[in-house]
Amino acid sequence: MSSDIESIIKTTLNNINSITENEKLISSTIKYENSNYLAISKLNMNFVVGGGDLEKKFRNVDTKPFAGAAYVNLSLSPQLLIYENDDEIKSINLNGVSSPVNDIASVVSNIITNIKGVKEKKCSNEKFHD
Repeated sequence: MSSDIESIIKTTLNNINSITENEKLISSTIKYENSNYLAISKLNMNFVVGGGDLEKKFRNVDTKPFAGAAYVNLSLSPQLLIYENDDEIKSINLNGVSSPVNDIASVVSNIITNIKGVKEKKCSNEKFHD
C-alpha cells in the first residue's frame, strides 16, 4: 500500500474518531410563544473511503499516479423534545424507544419543576409575611 493511501486512511480515521465521540446533539434553545424548546437528536454517520494507484497508460507527466475518493453520509434523528413554559417542564419521546437520555431528561425536568415549585412557595411566603 502506498504512503498516500495510508496517509488518507489515517487522517480520515482520526477525523472520524474525533467526530463520533459526540453522537447526541443538543440544540440551542428555541423560544416560541412564551415557551422554550430544546431538541436532543442522534447523529448517524456513514463513511466510505477508497483509493488506488493508476496504471501507467492513464498517468500524465504532471499528475501523481494515485486516485482517491471519500463519501460521508450524515443523518440526524430527533430523539427527545423538552419544552418549558411558566407552569411546567415536559419531555416528549420522539422515537418511541426508551433510552438513558430520555430517563435523564425526565429526571432533570422533574428536578427543575420541583426547584421552581420551592422557589415559588418561598416567594409567596415572603410576600405573605411582608
